[in-house]
Amino acid sequence: MQLPDSFLAETGPIISVERPPQGENSDVTLIVAAAGRFALKRAVSEKQVGTVAAEARILAAIGHAYPFVPAPVATAAGLLLMTWLPGDDMTGLNPDPDPALNATAVPISGVTPADRHRLLAEAAAALRRIHGWRPDLPPPPAALLDMVRQEGHEPDVVFAHGDYCLPNIMVDGGRISAVIDWPHAGYSDRRVDLAAATWSIRHNFKDEAYVDTFLDAYGYSHKDDLCFFHTVYDLFS
Repeated sequence: MQLPDSFLAETGPIISVERPPQGENSDVTLIVAAAGRFALKRAVSEKQVGTVAAEARILAAIGHAYPFVPAPVATAAGLLLMTWLPGDDMTGLNPDPDPALNATAVPISGVTPADRHRLLAEAAAALRRIHGWRPDLPPPPAALLDMVRQEGHEPDVVFAHGDYCLPNIMVDGGRISAVIDWPHAGYSDRRVDLAAATWSIRHNFKDEAYVDTFLDAYGYSHKDDLCFFHTVYDLFS
């Protein structure tokens, strides 16, 4: 793999390159180098060039949260070098994985239903923590706020991950360790993140009790509203 000189200045000589089952946006490579482990995100389409650049800006803006989120190390057109965060994503907790949902899921052994409920409660607590951040980023799109109001809801604006789903929530040592894939983050309605999370939980675990555990731990009781906010997620993520 040929990296820009500015990247090699950070990594030192490259020892190995692997394709890890982490993340859903763009092409991710694990680079093991003299200076440590790094994640390289590479745009594979013209549209993703802007997405990769956006993630670099967002990660720089939430630097107070490292290492709960990756730290950007170096950037170039369509390339982002980040710190590597160990762990397996939460789809590995699925007792009966569906390859059509996430073909790269790594099963996490020895997981009980109680473990899933506990980790989903931790994931909800992590999302509340994220929603309390106030990075210096643009306000939410006016079109999103108008759509929410037209549906009869008052916007509830927070800093949001933008794609808070199980593949982007990492587990290491039996605990929630990190959240990855931040290109769609920014100020939005908190219920967009809740809708993405509950859809992912429902379709991976196929048991509404897990959805209820997540929402109860977050402190949100209006589950029926989230169907509309998943439509907002589809349009604005």
